[in-house]
Amino acid sequence: MNQSKPHYNKLKRYWKLLLKFEDDLNDQVFKKWVCFPSLMREIDIVHFLVELDPELKATYELYQSLLTALNRKDPDAFLQACLNPDPLISKPMNTAIQSLVERKEAVINALTYSFSNGMIEGTNNLIKVIKRLAFGYRSFIQFKTRILLISNTLVPCRFLN
Repeated sequence: MNQSKPHYNKLKRYWKLLLKFEDDLNDQVFKKWVCFPSLMREIDIVHFLVELDPELKATYELYQSLLTALNRKDPDAFLQACLNPDPLISKPMNTAIQSLVERKEAVINALTYSFSNGMIEGTNNLIKVIKRLAFGYRSFIQFKTRILLISNTLVPCRFLN
């Protein structure tokens, strides 16, 4: 933004459009935008901003190819994008790509399988909240029972007559 003084306001105001998935950008409706004199679509604004700097363009194209691979759950396209990046990409993006390459096995597994540890993470967070609100329990059994009641995992007992 600082290198492009005449377009500083445009980059500052519309940076969120650069983060959107390209397929989600509006390419039908023309409307008036604050920093642009004529009617434009979202996709036109993104193309205008990307063309301002070759580094921004290379980084944006890599970002969009990664998003496409993630949305389609395509590990081959993801690896191809990570292993063959454009040399013009920005330093922060290059660091992120190197981190993804180092953890490529985990990323491939995440794209291949539909397993998630989200439920366990949620339960762990719930336990931490209960501990913080309860100011300590003297009885572990009461603590465990409260966790099971609140997390809705307590199975009711059926007594035989």
